[in-house]
Amino acid sequence: MRSSKHQKGSSNFLAITIFVLLGILLLGRMFLPVPDLSESRTSKQLAEKKADETSPEFWDVPESDYAEFYDEPKPSIVEEALNWKQDYDELVGERSVDVSPKAVQVPVNSLVAELGQRFKSAEDPDSRKIAFQAMMSALTRENARSMREQVSHLHHESPEFKEFHYRWGKIGGSDAVMYGQQTKKPDMLITLAGWASAEPDAATDWFSNLPKHDKRSYANQGYMMRGLVHGLTDNDPSRALDFVQALHETNHHQKGHMVAVMTGRIVHAKGPEATAAWADSLPEGPVRAVARARVVWDLGKQDHGAAAAWVEGFSHEPDAPLGVEAMAKVWAQNDIAGSVHWLETLEPGYARRKGLSAAYGYWGALEPESAGLYLNQQVNTPDRDFAINGFISGLAHKDPETAVMWAEEITEKGLREAAMVRAGHHFFRRNEEAAKDWMQGTPLSDKAMKQLVDANNHRKAHQHRHHQRK
Repeated sequence: MRSSKHQKGSSNFLAITIFVLLGILLLGRMFLPVPDLSESRTSKQLAEKKADETSPEFWDVPESDYAEFYDEPKPSIVEEALNWKQDYDELVGERSVDVSPKAVQVPVNSLVAELGQRFKSAEDPDSRKIAFQAMMSALTRENARSMREQVSHLHHESPEFKEFHYRWGKIGGSDAVMYGQQTKKPDMLITLAGWASAEPDAATDWFSNLPKHDKRSYANQGYMMRGLVHGLTDNDPSRALDFVQALHETNHHQKGHMVAVMTGRIVHAKGPEATAAWADSLPEGPVRAVARARVVWDLGKQDHGAAAAWVEGFSHEPDAPLGVEAMAKVWAQNDIAGSVHWLETLEPGYARRKGLSAAYGYWGALEPESAGLYLNQQVNTPDRDFAINGFISGLAHKDPETAVMWAEEITEKGLREAAMVRAGHHFFRRNEEAAKDWMQGTPLSDKAMKQLVDANNHRKAHQHRHHQRK
């Protein structure tokens, strides 16, 4: 009897559960957001639109196009070059350079002290500007060290801090540059820029005699090159262009960064429109590619429409991918869907795919749900592969378990496995046991599995050493 009642109760409970689930599904259809099909395209519409995209260029994607995306995405050359402080941070983090303040004997100068006090105590921007210009008018080689004490409290990125060191470099040469070895803040690059702008021959000769790399000193070519290119460009852009082209001819590892630095200084002097025309005048190749991409970052923020039209005009050219990628990122910062829709209007090819990967990186990081809905409406193409690859890069940091499942949808084998490994790294950091179960049930190659296991072991060993130090 008890058994019969129990069975009846179980049946009633099952019926109620089914009824409740049906009710939830119905309410979900009524109230939960669904894709706006007036804005998005269905799979059928996509198939009709892409019916004419059957050229070898569209479907036969070379391995080199995929290979670039096999590694963890990093900021582009242009994005890295936009930050003066990056070289300083990398040096401090990777090299055994003592950056602690030194006990430097600074001569006392009563006039400089008075001017400095007036600058520090200025109560409004106009008074501060007047006081600072009075200091700069009084700057000499002899009082420069005393003058630096009056700006040493400023942040190294402040306009006054940089202008002082630029001006000191103009009159102080190598002595002014090397004084930065004794200070804590990164000031040697901007000081060298000032020197190179005033005496390009002397500054270039000094730079050429520096060691290429030196873990014990900032005075090496690897660190100081950025300041030299900055100053050479301010003095004569054509001379700077010769310098960076020589870097490309020798395949120097900083070649792209230096093109971006040079282009940034031309934008500063002439504005983005004039610099865009200058970039277009360069011969086809990697220098023009980086120069155009660097201009996009400024022009895109100043005049979004003009930037998009300019990039669209050269998007079919062989060296266009960096420029298209830059435009996709600038646009996606304010309007992700608009960036994607614009990219879809471009001529099929690597530039469009590179741009889609960049835009979907933003989409996956900021609005993964709507990005997933839109991806689900697309048919399998190389474009979708690259879009998913970018989407995963943005999503893996917050939801690695979903990211690894999305990676399995990539149709190109090499890109699919690389994306699975990248997302898998984040999965292991988030939930090691679940990640192990996923890895064992996923058709990854032995090489890919080894990459995941080795990376996870390295991470745990690093954490163990860190806890021991505490």
